[in-house]
Parts: sequence; structure tokens; C-alpha cells
Amino acid sequence: MYYLPKNLVYLRNQAGLSQAELSKKLGMKSKSTVAKYEKGDREPSMKIASQLADIFRVTLHDLVKTDLKKEADNLRRYSSGNAVSIPVLGRVAAGIPLEEIEDIIDYEQVPIEMVKGSKYFALRIKGDSMSPMIEDGDDVICRAQSEVENGEIAIVTINGADGCCKKFYKRDGAVTLKSINPDYQDMKFDAQTVEALPIHVVGKVKEIRRSL
Repeated sequence: MYYLPKNLVYLRNQAGLSQAELSKKLGMKSKSTVAKYEKGDREPSMKIASQLADIFRVTLHDLVKTDLKKEADNLRRYSSGNAVSIPVLGRVAAGIPLEEIEDIIDYEQVPIEMVKGSKYFALRIKGDSMSPMIEDGDDVICRAQSEVENGEIAIVTINGADGCCKKFYKRDGAVTLKSINPDYQDMKFDAQTVEALPIHVVGKVKEIRRSL
């Protein structure tokens, strides 16, 4: 689905901006182009779309592919005070949007301010490859994103399989996935293999939750 027109109207109204004011922020002389974006009569260039994402502090992917008003309504629906519930997933599969994954096994409460403007999910860890930092049965709180910095802990899908939790490193297109547990060998993929499988980052681990 293409949500940019709907999202643009929603985000602009939430920010209290007129079409003319938004046009000015984009360096445009007339508000007519913004009006055409909102009606779906014209699509912005990648440069303009990126500017819009920066102005409203959302990801480019969410600006185009996510119904942000619906996400905000759901956030309010599942919020309690200063916290909001996010789903704990038993698996994260390649190619399936997070909101369509039905394997929800629990919910975790996180601060509303933490998730504002971003999409979050939790994943229940299976196995001990990230021990002792992350143990079997822990829930990791993740921000949904497609890129991470080298050395950060990410949820990664490989060849369409369920997502795994690893330290992520990328150089010249080649990817190395490292476990913390020394009993596990590094998983190394050259640039061609990364594209062919493919290998995708789907989230960045922000917090670890452990039940005693």
C-alpha cells in the first residue's frame, strides 16, 4: 500500500502546519505541489520524500508504507499512563510485515516516549548463542529498522528464515554475524551471498527483559 498522501495530511495537521508553511520548509514557492502530493495527483521525488521524512521525524519507509494515523490510534488504544504495550513475537519472518505476524506470545510495556515516531516489537529469544548477555527465554525490545551500525545487536533474517539475534558487521557489502557465546562460530557472507540469499536487518535491540 502507498500511504504517503494520507500520511502527509495527517502529519502536517499534527504539526500544525499549513500547506503553504510546509511548502516553505521544502523550499517551494507555491503550496500547489504539496496539495497535489496530498491528493495523490503527484508523487514527490526521493529527495523531497526524504525531506518530508526528516521534517516529521519518521522513517522514509513508514512515510510511504505505513498507515501512521492507524499506528497512532493503536498506540493510544494500548497505552496506559506513560506506557504502551508492544507485542512479544515468537518469530520474525522475512517478507512479512510486523503488523501481520500472528505469532504473538505476550506483551511488554515500554515508555510512550521511547516508541514515539518509531515502530517497536519484542522478540522472545531461543537458544544460548548470545549468552551470557542474552539468555534463552529473554525478551529483547527492538526498534524496527533496516540498518544498524557495526557492532550493534540486530535481528537479522537469512534466506527467508526466522530472524536471529546477532552482533552485526558490514564492510564492502560483506556481512559478519557474531554470537557472544564463544562456542558459536561467526557467520560470514560475502557481498554476493548477502544479495542472493538475501540477508536483511529487521530491527535493532534496544533493551533486554528477563523473567526471574
